[in-house]
Amino acid sequence: MTADNSAHFNVCSKPLIACVVCNNSFTPKRKTSTCCSQQCRDKNKYQAKKTVNIKQCISCDKDFTTKQGQSKYCSSICRVKHIADKSKEQRRLFTVIAEAHIRVSFCVVCNALCEAPYQGKLKRYCSPNCENKNERTTLRYRAKRARRDALKRKAAVVESIDPIHILTRDNWTCYLCGINTPSKLRGTYEANAPEVDHVVPLSKGGMHVESNLRCACRRCNSEKGDKVLA
Repeated sequence: MTADNSAHFNVCSKPLIACVVCNNSFTPKRKTSTCCSQQCRDKNKYQAKKTVNIKQCISCDKDFTTKQGQSKYCSSICRVKHIADKSKEQRRLFTVIAEAHIRVSFCVVCNALCEAPYQGKLKRYCSPNCENKNERTTLRYRAKRARRDALKRKAAVVESIDPIHILTRDNWTCYLCGINTPSKLRGTYEANAPEVDHVVPLSKGGMHVESNLRCACRRCNSEKGDKVLA
């Protein structure tokens, strides 16, 4: 072997590493290899399964060993006791609220208690952050659902558009007959219920884009069907 070949061999040769099980040196075939053979890999997996975690019971505060990473109780007795204590605390809290004549509600996002005024509507959110979070989720869900429906109908081009955005843009007015379509009727079977209509139907090669969407009442949308208006 010449000097150039030996230098090339030294540069390209892989380094030796020690096996985590038998501590023998071997040349790894992959960068993530840690065992020298299949037998050592099996032993390593078996040892990993046998390892136990030491946790603290949230009911009796005692340390216990578990093979399941999600265990919170050292026994079923502690689990039942902890659940019973939580229910007692909730009953006590509601008793105090009832005696104080406080009107409360639960946040629809984080399920926290919200105190409401004596007269007026109950609060749906405990903070502006929860309100914004719920609105973003609802908007994203509506846009995703409309996009999925357009894909099922084999639209040529599909964009993620919130139907409420289209209805608000058109001022909740039908573009065919000019009738007002109240927002409270959305999703009902009333004749003037607001719906989003494709000017060029998807079956005729229309696209699910903002320029092809209009607010229409339920009656006009049903009568129009898949026709293309002149």
